[in-house]
Amino acid sequence: MKPHLPIAILTTLLSLTSITSVLAADIPADYEQVDLWTPGYLDDYTASDAAAKCAFILWSDTVFTPQTNTTWTDSQALVTGREHIFTTAEGYDPAALSFTGGASKVFQQVSCLTFDTLSKLNISAQSETSHGGSINLETSGNLTIQHIDDGQQDTADLVFNNNKISASTSQHGGAIYANGADTEINISHNGGVQFSENSVANTSSSYSYGGAIYSTGNISIHYNTGIVQFTGNRVTSVRSTASGGGIYSTKSITINNNAEDINFTDNYASTQNSTTSGGAIYSSGNLTVCDNEKNVIFSGNHASSNETDSTYAYGGAIYSTNGINISNNGGNVCFEQNYAYSAKSESYTTSSGAYYPPIYYPTTTTHYYTSDAKGGAIYSTGSVIINNNDGHVTFRNNSTEASAASSDYHHAEGGAIYSTGSISIAGNSVVTFEKNYEKQGGAY
Repeated sequence: MKPHLPIAILTTLLSLTSITSVLAADIPADYEQVDLWTPGYLDDYTASDAAAKCAFILWSDTVFTPQTNTTWTDSQALVTGREHIFTTAEGYDPAALSFTGGASKVFQQVSCLTFDTLSKLNISAQSETSHGGSINLETSGNLTIQHIDDGQQDTADLVFNNNKISASTSQHGGAIYANGADTEINISHNGGVQFSENSVANTSSSYSYGGAIYSTGNISIHYNTGIVQFTGNRVTSVRSTASGGGIYSTKSITINNNAEDINFTDNYASTQNSTTSGGAIYSSGNLTVCDNEKNVIFSGNHASSNETDSTYAYGGAIYSTNGINISNNGGNVCFEQNYAYSAKSESYTTSSGAYYPPIYYPTTTTHYYTSDAKGGAIYSTGSVIINNNDGHVTFRNNSTEASAASSDYHHAEGGAIYSTGSISIAGNSVVTFEKNYEKQGGAY
């Protein structure tokens, strides 16, 4: 690390001369460059000149908290509007950047946001009542997080932890909310990536989507050199739909060409009285998990729905209305102890189809389900492709369970995989389906 001048001397120099930073990241010519000598410098850019494009340049590790920024209050985000880039000055060791402990989100209604060439990025413990617990992109802009890496393999370099939304209206994206037809979220060329304990909790009769990430555009997580993990993220609703405990996207999700394990563990979507789907991932576009060098693991995720009226639970780990492709990965592919659980109902339905444990292939079905659970690990209305993975492909101890009073209808299908499209599981090293099950019966 190059030596730093004391802050007082730097402030004096800035008042006497105009300093233009040489940047580690490429900065467009129309961006204003702002040197962040202290966290307080960001105060000058939060309430004025909302149309500006700013590149904030870090010269050393910087921590932003409500105590260091007077404009970051319970009712106002730290940064509102505009296009922003955060990066390290060229020639300096990459700096660590942290935003922590706010009672409001960090970035509100920004149009484009980029984090580039930092040693660490930590956005944690934000509490909110509206879309995006820490980052809110309201327009068709892009979120780019790249080259966040301290060169060590011991801890995650990019961290979104314990960001949360609690509201009585429909709100989405416990950590990140991106709403725009052309929105792109790109998380690439970083070290370790961690999304943990982010959440959306609806306390009334409104739906909630995306415990960690909500996007109406494409999501890409690729070329990262450390472990990519989504752990303990959740989305809940009292009496309406809850979907995508880890990630919710209405377009494609691509997780490819990462160097270490891909791990979705203990994420869940839960509602007391409606439909829940995708304990780890909900995608209405293509879901692609391909060409990663190590293991792909979905463990302990669940979608659960229970209480007084009709309940539906689909896809304990993954729910997709398009196609799922998990292929050409270098390690094992493991779905273990994921489940879809639905309990208690008040009406009757009939269905027909062909069942080959642990996969259910429906042919013609009349859907008037009242306690309905499908796809303990995977639910798809498109194709499911799990081909040419170098390691073992294992589905173990996944389950669907539909429970109801003895006079009510309950139906559980596809303890491991439920699909109304084609299924291909071929060219893998070893394939094991073990102890997956469907359970239906009276529970009350």
